[in-house]
Amino acid sequence: MKTRICISLLATTVALLASCSSSGTGRAPMNQAPAESLASPMLLALNGQKMASGLPTGVIVSWQRETDPRAQGYYLYRDTQDILSADPQLRTNDGNLISQPDSGDTVTFYDEFFPEVGETYYYRVSVVDIYDEESDLSNQLSITIMEQAVDGFNPTSGFFGDSVTILGSNFGIYHPDTDSVLFPTDSDEMLSATIASWQETEIEVTIPHGAITGRIQVVISDTVAQSDDEFVILSPYLTELLPDHAAVGQIIEIYGSNLGDLPSGDDRVTFPGGVDVLHDDLDVSFWTDALLRVKVPESTANEGQITVTVGGVTTNGVFFSTHPRIDKVEPRLVSPGSFSYIGIYGINFGLQSQGRLWIVDLSPTSPLPPVDVDDQYIDSWNEAIIIARIPQAEYGSLPAIRVERDGLPSNDVAIGILPPLTVTFVRPHPGVTLTEPIDIEVQPVAGMERVEFYLFSSGTPVAVDYSGPPFTFHFDPSQYCNGTYTVLARAWRMQESTDGTVCFDVLSRPGDINGDGFVDEMDVRMLPQFFGVCVGEGGYHLYRDPNQDGKIDERDVSAIGYAYYHPASGS
Repeated sequence: MKTRICISLLATTVALLASCSSSGTGRAPMNQAPAESLASPMLLALNGQKMASGLPTGVIVSWQRETDPRAQGYYLYRDTQDILSADPQLRTNDGNLISQPDSGDTVTFYDEFFPEVGETYYYRVSVVDIYDEESDLSNQLSITIMEQAVDGFNPTSGFFGDSVTILGSNFGIYHPDTDSVLFPTDSDEMLSATIASWQETEIEVTIPHGAITGRIQVVISDTVAQSDDEFVILSPYLTELLPDHAAVGQIIEIYGSNLGDLPSGDDRVTFPGGVDVLHDDLDVSFWTDALLRVKVPESTANEGQITVTVGGVTTNGVFFSTHPRIDKVEPRLVSPGSFSYIGIYGINFGLQSQGRLWIVDLSPTSPLPPVDVDDQYIDSWNEAIIIARIPQAEYGSLPAIRVERDGLPSNDVAIGILPPLTVTFVRPHPGVTLTEPIDIEVQPVAGMERVEFYLFSSGTPVAVDYSGPPFTFHFDPSQYCNGTYTVLARAWRMQESTDGTVCFDVLSRPGDINGDGFVDEMDVRMLPQFFGVCVGEGGYHLYRDPNQDGKIDERDVSAIGYAYYHPASGS
C-alpha cells in the first residue's frame, strides 16, 4: 500500500505533574456547604486513547476515588493552558457530572475528543457532594500528544521469518486496526509484518516473506515514522525486471539480491502460468547473485508474477506481462471493404475487451496513420485466433497486422492490399456481332479465384472457370439463334464477389429476323417494322439486315427469300 507521511496524532503520555496546593490561587471559589466540604481528589494518570477509526479520540484520565459517602460525582476540567479556576466552560463530559462509582480505589474516565499533535492538555478534577457542593480543584496533570519515532532495530539484518525488534519512542498502545510495521517491497507498496509484541519503546515483528532491503516504517493511525538506516534482507529477493513486459522468446534481465553465484539442484525461475525454467536450461544465459538473464518460455501466461527459487527459498514475485505474438496471417493478401475474412494466429491475444487490432504502415518515410480495425469488423477473438475483416481505408505502401493487448503490442506481420475486385471483359467488345466461336474472357485481378458465367439467368452458371487466369467461357454462335445476348460474369476472391456484364449480337442464320431458328414468312412479316433503320441507329442489328448493306429496306426481304429455311415445310 502507499503510505502517507503526516504528523502523528497519537503518541506517548508526557505526564507533567503540576501540583496545585489546596490553598493556591489555582482553584475556583466555592459555595459554603452545610457541612465541611470534601477534600479535593488526586489526579493519578493521563493516557492517550485510540479507537478503531485510526484517529486519536481522547484521553483516559484516572484519579483517586473519594470514599466519603457524601460524594456523588466529579467534574473534570480540561484546557490547553494552566487551569486556574473551576470554569464551567472547561468541564468535560458536555459539562455533566461524572457519577461516583460504587466501589474501587480509583475512578477512570475516557475524555472523548480529538487531540491535536504537539498540543499540551491540562487536567484538574473536583468532587461534588450530595449538597451539590464542589470541592477545591485537584492537582494538575498535563499530557502532550507526541509523534512516534524509530531510532533503529536489532538485529540489522535477517532472513524471512526471523524476528527483529524496532527501537524507538512514543509507540503507545497497539491497536491492530490502526497500527503496523511495514517493510519495503520491489513495488511502491509496503509489506506488513506480523506483530509479536508492541511496547512504548520496542516493537518485535517477524520479517515478512517478500520484503527487500530498505527502511522500516512504523505506522500509527495512518501516520508514519521511518528508520534512518536500511534493514538488510538476507533471503533471496527480486527488485526489478528489465523489461517488465516482453514477447515469448525474448531475453529479459531479472535483478535482485542473494540469488547465488553458483545455482544448483532445483534452483529455477518461474514465469506466469507456473512455467519453470531450471538454472541449467538453455533458456538461462546468465546467473549471478544479483542478475539473471532468461528467455521468456513458451506457454507463459499473459501476465502474472515472476519468482526465483534458490536453495528451496522462493523470492517475492515481480509482475510481468507477455506481449501478444502473431505467428501467421492467412491469407496474407487482403481485400479492404469486402466480406472476406482473414485469420490471425498466435498467442497471448487476451480477450477482445483487452485488445485492439491495427493495420500499421511500416514505410520508412512518411508512414500513414494506423488503421483501427474496430469491433464491427471482428468476427471472433480468443487467446490464439482472431478472425476479422479489413475495413476500407487508405493504407500505406508497407501495411502490416499488429495486435495489442492491454497496451502491449505484438510483432508486425506484413500483408498485401489487394486491388478492388472488378469484372472487365477482354472480349468480346460490347455490341459486337458474333458469327464465329470465341472465348469470352474476363480480365484477371489479383487474388481472383474463379469466374462464373451466366447466360440466360443468374441462378445457374453455364460455365465456371477455376483454372484462370485467363478466366474464359467458350461461346459458339452456331449453337444459338440470332439475337442480342447478355453474359454475366461473377468473379470470386475468397468470400468476396462482384459481377459484370457484356452485351453482344449473334448472327448464326442470315434472314432469321425474329430469332426463332427459322427463316420463313414470320421473318418477312416482321422485317418491315425496321425499314429505314441504318447502322448506328437504335434498333439496327446485323441480323435484321440480311443483305448487310447497312440499311434495312425492301431489298432485305429478297435476301430472306434466298435464305429461306424451314425444315418442317421441307424447304
